[in-house]
Amino acid sequence: AALAGLISQPQSLPSTPLVNRNIQGYRETGIFRNRLQLNEIATEGITILETRSPNVTVRDALTTDMTNVLTREPTVTFIIDFVQRQTRTVLNRFVGRPYVNTILGEIQTVFSAFLSELQVAGIIRDYRNIEVREHPTDPTIVEVFAEYAPVLPIKYVFVTYRIRGTLG
Repeated sequence: AALAGLISQPQSLPSTPLVNRNIQGYRETGIFRNRLQLNEIATEGITILETRSPNVTVRDALTTDMTNVLTREPTVTFIIDFVQRQTRTVLNRFVGRPYVNTILGEIQTVFSAFLSELQVAGIIRDYRNIEVREHPTDPTIVEVFAEYAPVLPIKYVFVTYRIRGTLG
């Protein structure tokens, strides 16, 4: 329940990583495992909370589909859902409008601006291949296609030192 509260905070962007976020109202998990055990549990797609006094913190945020980075990261699912909902809102203004010669260009312009806004907001990293066209067999349908890359969380920072006797 506490994790659900963290996820549903209205001020959070869907791309806000869960890793290293504190769970409010809790001081310890009551579960005592060593790092090796926690790593093993996480490989099964289980979100791991750990006690980092004085807080309970999200150590690993994962889904049960560990196939690849796009399926294992909860924020990717949040982003996909958010983009779908916002897309419907943005493009709904065209439903019920007359199909005039300029309509496909208008949809392209609005949709492109929408994806650009998502990129500036830090929800998607990039987008490309926007295509707006009339459905091949039903002229009352406009099809919109695009590709985008969601923002992914930084999970690790690896540091390598080169040790030298002198630096000259």
